[in-house]
Amino acid sequence: MGNMAREQALQREDIVARAAQLFSERGYAATSLRDIMDGFDATGPAFYYYFDSKGDILVEIIDGALDDADEALDRLIEDPELTAATRFLKAMVSHANMVWGNLTAARVLFVENGITSAKKSENIRLRMQNYAKRLSALYEEGAAEGVLVDHNPRMVTSLIIGMANWGAFWVEDGTDREALLDLFEGLVHGAVREGGAELLNESRDF
Repeated sequence: MGNMAREQALQREDIVARAAQLFSERGYAATSLRDIMDGFDATGPAFYYYFDSKGDILVEIIDGALDDADEALDRLIEDPELTAATRFLKAMVSHANMVWGNLTAARVLFVENGITSAKKSENIRLRMQNYAKRLSALYEEGAAEGVLVDHNPRMVTSLIIGMANWGAFWVEDGTDREALLDLFEGLVHGAVREGGAELLNESRDF
């Protein structure tokens, strides 16, 4: 990538980052293009060099958050060294780490996803639903291995994801995320059967 291309990519990323922060703090509807472009040595036309509309930035923020979640889960599922139960437990802690480590994008995803077009909103809903189904399938496999407690996989998965996702609204910047993840990890391990821990092959390595 040449210097000009790197400069353009950086400016695009800066615009997206600023928009995410403003959408998170003020809400999408209350944020104008002028608000987004304030602080940059650029004007409205510079915005339209990268995006067709404010909605395009919202979609990019949401898609980026969903892509990160899918890719992290893909890596765990494709790891042949891990049992299904280990994949599930690591995936849950990894999910919380992603949400709490990028609070602005998480808040935008959870609050503003319905503002996109009907078609895009449906796509977002289906992606989130598929993500939860993949986690539920891991839980079901982990229970079949005799490691995880035999509960309804969808309910357990929804409960744990819900805890992590709500953290986007009460975890504060500057929070000791490692300490919080330790606590969360302990809660997630409540799904392990008595004696099942010895069958796990895990360590936290994001």
